[in-house]
Formats: sequence, C-alpha cells, structure tokens
Amino acid sequence: MQCTGPFELAEWNAGKSIVLTKNAAYWDETLIPKVEKLTFSAIADESTAVNALRSGDVDGQFFYLPPAGLSQLEGADEVTTTYGKSFVFWTLAAAATDGLFANPDVRAALLASIDSNRRRRRRLPGCSIARSDARRARLLGHAG
Repeated sequence: MQCTGPFELAEWNAGKSIVLTKNAAYWDETLIPKVEKLTFSAIADESTAVNALRSGDVDGQFFYLPPAGLSQLEGADEVTTTYGKSFVFWTLAAAATDGLFANPDVRAALLASIDSNRRRRRRLPGCSIARSDARRARLLGHAG
C-alpha cells in the first residue's frame, strides 16, 4: 500500500480498528501531525459507543450516533458535543415502475401528506437540517 499523506497505516484489523502513525517524513513540514498515533475503532453498539465516550475510552465519534445516545451525551459534563458536516441522510421515498406508486400524482399526494419537518424533528431531534422540498419532490418523480 502506497501512502504519501501525513499519516502511515500501521495496523488494519478488519471490522475492529485502524491504527495510523505520524509520517515524520511527510513532504509538507507545516502539516506534520502533532500526535504520534491515531486509532479508529469500530463500535457497532450504541450503548458501547456512549459508554466509551463518557468514560474517555474514546475521544470522539465521527459517524452517526442515534438520537437516544446523543441525548444522553448532550447533558453530560464530561462530554462536549459539537456538530459538523455529515454525509448521513435519511429519506422516505415511494418509487415504483408499476402499480399505485408508479403514478406521479399519487407520489405527489403522498409527499403532500407527510409533515417532513415533524418527522425529522422526532427522528433526529436537534441534529438535522431539512432538505429542500423541491429536491425531495424531484426524488419522488414529481416536478413540484
């Protein structure tokens, strides 16, 4: 494996962890890491992730943490919660090439009947933004 970045792959434990070490020979001396090692652990269970964050066993969560776990951490004195950009998204779509939902007017009626902001606030409280209805309508095959 060829790596030319500020970190080098030290270990890869499939499904468990990845360990990166500082590349002291990195070509851009201003970007040489200030830490010697980074360990990324795969934690599939929400309770385990929450406990690891609260205890300090891990320093951060860089993927989706379900709202129940997130709400436990937001009020904890030992944890700082910050939000950044994410590629995680949820969508509800009715798409079909035949049958009832093949009709764009039926899909438009379904779209009009869903309170997407309420659904988003209940499903992802405090940690989501709404997608534009125009884009959502195009996804459902309706010009809007």
